Amino acid sequence: MTILPNKYTTLDKSLLGLSGIILKTLIDSEVDCVTSVYLWSKVQEKTSKDGLVEIDYQTYTQALIILYMFDIIGYDIEGNIIAKN
Repeated sequence: MTILPNKYTTLDKSLLGLSGIILKTLIDSEVDCVTSVYLWSKVQEKTSKDGLVEIDYQTYTQALIILYMFDIIGYDIEGNIIAKN
């Protein structure tokens, strides 16, 4: 999986596109902070329902790292993932 999409890789098959899917899922969740496993299950539901590429846990973790590096998400004292607005 590539970081950025190009003419051979579509947006949903890049880490940047997957990061967008993760962030949208996190923002649309019912609670303010979620665990990594809960978010992983919601992302899997969303990608399978929308017909997007299936991802593995390693790719999901890499996308979380990108979101954290860009300071888009953070972690609270209990280790839950929160979206920074």
